[in-house]
This record gives sequence, C-alpha cells and structure tokens, in this order.
Amino acid sequence: MIDSTYQLISYIIGYIVLFLICFLAGYRQELVFILEFRKVKQLLRHLEKMEAEFKELFEKEFARLGVLEEAKQIYARLSDFFVIPPEESDPVGSIHRLKHVLDVAGQHIEREVNSLLASKDDESKATVKQVFLEASRLSRVCKLVRHLYLTAVKSKNLTGLVQALSQLPFLKITAERSFNILKCYLQDPKQPVGYGLGPLVAKTLMENAEKVEVKKGAVIAEKTLNGKRAVIIRPRGPGARTEEDAGETLLEEVRRLKNPSIVLISAQPKLKGENGVVVAQGVGVAATYEPLKFELESIATRKKLPLISVLVKLTSEELSSRIDHDLQNLIKDVLESLENSIKSLSEPIVIAGLGNSFMIP
Repeated sequence: MIDSTYQLISYIIGYIVLFLICFLAGYRQELVFILEFRKVKQLLRHLEKMEAEFKELFEKEFARLGVLEEAKQIYARLSDFFVIPPEESDPVGSIHRLKHVLDVAGQHIEREVNSLLASKDDESKATVKQVFLEASRLSRVCKLVRHLYLTAVKSKNLTGLVQALSQLPFLKITAERSFNILKCYLQDPKQPVGYGLGPLVAKTLMENAEKVEVKKGAVIAEKTLNGKRAVIIRPRGPGARTEEDAGETLLEEVRRLKNPSIVLISAQPKLKGENGVVVAQGVGVAATYEPLKFELESIATRKKLPLISVLVKLTSEELSSRIDHDLQNLIKDVLESLENSIKSLSEPIVIAGLGNSFMIP
C-alpha cells in the first residue's frame, strides 16, 4: 500500500515537472519578456517621481520670482526643444558647424530667459538658463523611457526590449545628474555643485592677484606663481556659467600670449571600481564642450604648446550634488598637484578652471 502511494506521488510529481518543462519551453520568451519589462517600468516610475518633484521645486522658485505662469509656458516650449547635431559624413568643418548650432541654441534660450526676467540681474538669468537646459534634458529622458515602455507594451518584442534595456543605465545616469543639479539650483541653501571644483580652485588661485578683469562670461586674473607669470581664467559667477561661456575668452588669452603653457583644471567622473577621490594629471584637453576642446587642441598642436589637465575624479553623484566640506578639502590637493606641474612648465602659463560657476562669486 505504501509503495503504491509513493508510486502515485512520483507519477504526479513527474507529470507536474513535465508540464512545467513544456510550459517553460512554450512560453519562455513571454516569461523573460515579463521579467525584463519590469525594469523599464521601474525606471519610468523613478523618472516620473523625479519629474514631479522637480516641478514642485520649479513652481516654488518661479512663484518667488513672480513669473510662475510665464515660466510654465517657456518650460512647455523648451521641454520639446532639441539640438540636431551637424552632418558627420563630411568631417571637414564639422566642429565649426557644431559650434554654430550650439550657439544658435544658446541664443534661443537666452532670448526666452531675457523675456522672462527682463528686470533681473545677469547672474539670475545665467542660472535660469541652466535650469531650463537641465529641465529640458530631464524631460527628454522621461519621454524616451516612456516611449520605450509603450513600444514594449504594444509590440511584446523581446529583441526590441533587450535593445532598449541596454540604454536604460545611461538614461538613468543622465536623468539623475540633471535632477540633482536642478535641486542644487532650486533648493536652499544654494551651494556650488561638484562640477564647480575647477572654477573653485581657480578662484582660490586668483587671491591676491595683481590684476583681475571681468570679460564676457569669464573672470581673468594675472599673478606670479612660483616665480612664473600666470594668467588664470574661470567662468564668471555666482550665476551658473560653464566652460562654454568662458571658452572664447580662454582662446583669446591663449592667442594673445602667443606661446603659453596651458593647464586645465576640472572635475571628471571616476571609473566604476575606483575607490576614494583621486587628483590625477593627464596630457590633453579635459573639456566637455567639444568646440573648445577642438580649438585648444588645434592651437596647441600647431604651436607645440605644453597641454596639461589636472583632474579631480568624483562619482557621478558627487559631480552633480552640492560641494560638501570633504570636497572643499580637495582644493589643497589640487593646488599641490598644480604646483608640481608648474615647476616643469615655461612661462607664461594659462591656468583655466573649467566647470560650473554656480554660487562661486
């Protein structure tokens, strides 16, 4: 009796296992799709939550400025605003075409901001311009992930979903970076962001300078460092300006000094697995604004100029968050690295602090 009971149970278990195998064989793709599809849905919810929180901060800030309704209308227009990269099949002059496209885009946003804040100071306008730029970037990522989600719902295509999943980590990083920077711009207390370490180091170097001049979107100072003539340049603050705003002035100074040594200071993302914060030196242009990078490389190559970059390597979160006390202590390490670089360079030396000048007067 017991043997027959065990035999019956074994048959039942066998039939269940066989059924599961047949079911998984027939519906394997559907099961994989459901499991992977959840990742897109989770990211979409995460992005929608960020977008809702940003809109609360946006409304609070522009209500304080007294232009909330006008700001909403501009945001609605700029959330659909995009830049089309120039044709790359003919590489000749592509960088100049890119610069022209970016300049036109910047002018378009500036006109919107000037009409919104006609009575406000230039620093407020510079920051609001960056608010709209980051907000439009966050909006585009949300729309793209929503598109991937809805496309997956309709098509049920596993191959297309896998291709979409390969983009999700990068889209998430882009969205979180923009969201964190927007919080820095809109939340109190307002403090410099991690991308501002380059301008912050340059500001420290400018102390006790013999000559300080404000020119366009940049601050220029001349002083003697370790017995050598140095010209220090950074984006002008406390408005949120970047190397894009200071780039033209930097190029003018490099040309004016004819044969300078060039040292660039900027914060850069560290690699996954790198522990701690690292101040590193490299050769080349550590600029994210491609037209500036191209022009500096061209001048340095033509004139055989020394071209050094001092990098502060931070995590993605540190780069887009407020600078805390620990990061401010890095300035000393950067200055030490810079001092070692200057020893082997011929004068004059152009030192540029690249990055975001928000809340750095």
